[in-house]
Amino acid sequence: MGIVAKNLHKQFGETQVIRGVSLSVDRGEMVSLLGPSGGGKSTVLRILAGLERADSGEVWLDGQRVDHLDAASRGVGFVFQHYALFRHMRVVDNVAFGLKVRKVNPVEARRRAEALLTRVGLGGLSERWPDELSGGQRQRVALARALAPEPRVLLLDEPFGALDARVRADLREWLRRLHDEVGATTVLVTHDQEEALSVSDRVILVKDGLIEQDGSPSEIVDAPRTEFVARFVGEVNVVEGVVGADGLLSAGGLSMRIPAGSKVGDRLRAVLRSHELHLELDPRGLGVVRRVVPLDDRARVELSLNGASLVARVPRAQAQALTIGGSVTVALHEPARVWAIEG
Repeated sequence: MGIVAKNLHKQFGETQVIRGVSLSVDRGEMVSLLGPSGGGKSTVLRILAGLERADSGEVWLDGQRVDHLDAASRGVGFVFQHYALFRHMRVVDNVAFGLKVRKVNPVEARRRAEALLTRVGLGGLSERWPDELSGGQRQRVALARALAPEPRVLLLDEPFGALDARVRADLREWLRRLHDEVGATTVLVTHDQEEALSVSDRVILVKDGLIEQDGSPSEIVDAPRTEFVARFVGEVNVVEGVVGADGLLSAGGLSMRIPAGSKVGDRLRAVLRSHELHLELDPRGLGVVRRVVPLDDRARVELSLNGASLVARVPRAQAQALTIGGSVTVALHEPARVWAIEG
């Protein structure tokens, strides 16, 4: 086992930030801690690294209990959001810094630093200063520096948060390839759901200091266990209604299956993903198109249906036939994933 955390608690002043968090990460696995800002995920990461001490609980790395050890003694590589590069050192010296601290021979330290820079795609930039690099390049240097001492665990705290969307997307793909090559046990903290789902073997949703769900990306998307998870991941519509005599939930002008245990008269809240809504041009349809926004090969359609505001994602070809103010019928794709939570 790469990482095991047992029943972690952490309080800052009067605020309980972590409330009994337990998790495990297999050796060589990449796991994301995903959740809203202030939910406690960065605190969990800092406790694993030894940068914070838990008020109670245990941290184990590769079968060794380490919560009594400081950060330098845990064999962990840590990458911050804002690079934290030494501006007075050239790129190669930044990467070799941890090796020099560990008294590695300077010639060997430079050789390893140069090799890592080549691996992260910066082989020709070793003599530059950090200020001469782009944001994406600086973050690659920060990752190379963290990997130089060959840590058993790599911890990343929102490493791409300061970068623009296009660079973030490119670095996500690169990070996953690098992880597969290096094989380090990796934990990534992010509030970006696309980032977590695209790079991770497993995603752990953290909210208010508690774990809401721990599962594969497909489990998080397709089988959320709580309303928070269903609403946090992906673009959704939330509609409320009452279970009718026909045993269906009527909400937002749509009828849908109800969860086990529901009964006639129950008020429920349904969480519908935008891609689950199906639109058809129909002059007698009850849905009215309010706005169409093109997004790559799909389009985001904002519409109203019986007073409810909904969002659908449809193929661009279909969206081109829609007109603002036009009428459409709205249905759920079958089999639709519908989550109804008691209101």
